[in-house]
Amino acid sequence: MIRIYPKLVLVLFLFCILFISCEKPDYQPSDARLDVTDLLLQCPDSARSLLASISPTELSPSDRMVYHLLLTQANDKCYIDHTDDSVMVEVVDYYERENVSDYLRMKSYYYLGRVYQDLDSASLGIKYLMMTRKLAKDLGDLEFVCLANSNLGNICNKHQLYEEAGEYYKKAQKAAELNNDSLRLAVILTNISNIYIERGPDYYEKARDIQLRAYHIIKNLNRPTVERMIVLSLAAAYSYVPDNEQAIYWSKQYINIQPYTQRHYSSYLVLGESYWRIGKVDSALHYLHKATLAPIHKVVRGSYMLLSEIARKQGALDEALRLNDSCLHYTRLVDESVRSGATMKNLKEAIFQELMAEKESVMRKQQLRTWSLFLVITCLLFYFIFRFIQYRRNLSSIKKEAMAMKLKLDEKRSKMIQLQTLISECENDKIHISYLEKQLDKVKSEQEFTFKNMLPLLPFYQKLTDVIKKREQARSSTAALTDKQWLKIISEFDTVSDLFSVRLSHQYPLLKNEDIYFCCLLKMGFNYTEISILFSRTKNMIYKRRNLVMERLGLDESCSLDDFIRLF
Repeated sequence: MIRIYPKLVLVLFLFCILFISCEKPDYQPSDARLDVTDLLLQCPDSARSLLASISPTELSPSDRMVYHLLLTQANDKCYIDHTDDSVMVEVVDYYERENVSDYLRMKSYYYLGRVYQDLDSASLGIKYLMMTRKLAKDLGDLEFVCLANSNLGNICNKHQLYEEAGEYYKKAQKAAELNNDSLRLAVILTNISNIYIERGPDYYEKARDIQLRAYHIIKNLNRPTVERMIVLSLAAAYSYVPDNEQAIYWSKQYINIQPYTQRHYSSYLVLGESYWRIGKVDSALHYLHKATLAPIHKVVRGSYMLLSEIARKQGALDEALRLNDSCLHYTRLVDESVRSGATMKNLKEAIFQELMAEKESVMRKQQLRTWSLFLVITCLLFYFIFRFIQYRRNLSSIKKEAMAMKLKLDEKRSKMIQLQTLISECENDKIHISYLEKQLDKVKSEQEFTFKNMLPLLPFYQKLTDVIKKREQARSSTAALTDKQWLKIISEFDTVSDLFSVRLSHQYPLLKNEDIYFCCLLKMGFNYTEISILFSRTKNMIYKRRNLVMERLGLDESCSLDDFIRLF
């Protein structure tokens, strides 16, 4: 008796935990039971240690099911991966066979689904999480509605079913908001942000805004693990926007709050890419080389891709090729880890089948709606019969109206003939306009040909050509042309170009003087090398000037500035 007594106390303790954890929302537990619940929910590692000290073989079948369910719950809350489904399968079978409360079955379905999720058995995981969601909806348990939808989204996201994942995350978000669960809401918002990033550049800013909302929620909750995850995702979101300064700031914030250096690799990749974009090559290389040591293939692939690009732009072509080979190697490794199309199709079918099974319970409600619809249709049928009788009574008057309508129809037909005549005349006018447009294009071509042949003979053009030749022979940069010289050249050029600079500055007021000079030189036919000599700037500076002018003109990258200037 002395050896059995402590075990009896532990069994009673387990019953208290299960009783509180399975209680419906409207139940108000005692203070003692609240303490037990706090131990499981807030200190799962302590609860797990206590459970590990019990031998389940000495417990009764019902007590053993309680033990296995609580131990699985504690392992799940301690972020310990589940490696075996046999225990939870036994629990679920027992609870279904014994017909226990819906809340207990819901909880057993959820943790069996979590076990299959860790075992990468997606179809079974979806099945039991769907069953959890159905029972949670029936019981009005927002916590498990949120948990089930969130984990369904995680499974779909892992297998690149982003559209399905997004729908589940939105349902989980709604449940978390209704339940005022800030912690889970922040995690779900992070997952939604990642889904938007996967959708492409059009959604990057929306992903960043959602991630900022998640950060503002979590920063005051004292949950360092979740905060670190959100800060890293926020740095990545800024990198995609891109906002390099913010990406660097949040990446460094993550490094400061993440005590485990082996988890810094993703932030190193973000730092390397951001520093490369703002021109800090040395810093970029430092962090990118660090990121190549990551155990995550995607991170290593991204690092080698950027390093190869940097080497290529620096002229180290052999090094760029070597780094590109490494990038391709890790690309193959990433592709090998991606699920095949057949697997995704099976998962979609599994989701569809589980949704259909869930909808079977709704069919009973649909039957009631069907009978209601039948009554409505019957009433409508009697109404139409009544209306038909009225129609027969008014048939004679309708025939008279038909005769009047026939007369109007004849009038309309005569008008249609007149309209057809007008259309014919319009077609002739259209042909004439087309001919005039062709003649106009021909005149423009002749005008452009005359302009090109006349331009080299003009004094200001010869002066610019002489300046270029002299500076090329001197092989050194001399003082740039003064504003007075530029104004004289542009003024002379306007006399032969239909006031090109005046029209350009009037239509695009954002252009500055140097932008106008640059556009005039392009109109004269000078190439970028010659323009760089006239501006006493490097060729790279001239290309930057070109990009700036395109931005102020409102042109996108697919347009050609040279063609635009030529046709303006």
